[in-house]
Amino acid sequence: MGASCSSLGTVTEDALSRTDIRGIPLDGPRPTKEAFLHAAFYRARPDAHAVVPLYSATRQPSPASPTSTPRTRCRH
Repeated sequence: MGASCSSLGTVTEDALSRTDIRGIPLDGPRPTKEAFLHAAFYRARPDAHAVVPLYSATRQPSPASPTSTPRTRCRH
């Protein structure tokens, strides 16, 4: 999976994180904070070969967050 703060448009093999089936990091850079979700999908669907998260270009405020905030504060 992509490392935390990685840009998927420019990611290279050495920028990928490897985790076990529980989402525990094994090697590579620090994984995304959503690693546990990826691991849960793989456990639920052993036939899956990839997890591809899709994000909206715009983000709406949620009840837990009264204002719209960027998904990440990373600089690319």
